[in-house]
Amino acid sequence: AARVLAVQLGEPLPLDATLPAGWSTDEHRVLIRAHVTDIARDVPACLSAIGATGASVRGLDVTGASLQDVFMALTGRELRE
Repeated sequence: AARVLAVQLGEPLPLDATLPAGWSTDEHRVLIRAHVTDIARDVPACLSAIGATGASVRGLDVTGASLQDVFMALTGRELRE
């Protein structure tokens, strides 16, 4: 299922940075949105691509995914209570 990854940057994305096809940014260039289908594959790839621009990531949110999905994607482990 397609989900939307929203990444909040610590500073505006450099003007010379090019975003992959299908990605968008807000007018201040501090919020990037990308459609992802495989969280485990796509989230790390997105963060790597953003890091390559020199921008820092302040936060991220995946809409349409549970917290469990995001935790598993980032850590490879189940979230336990």
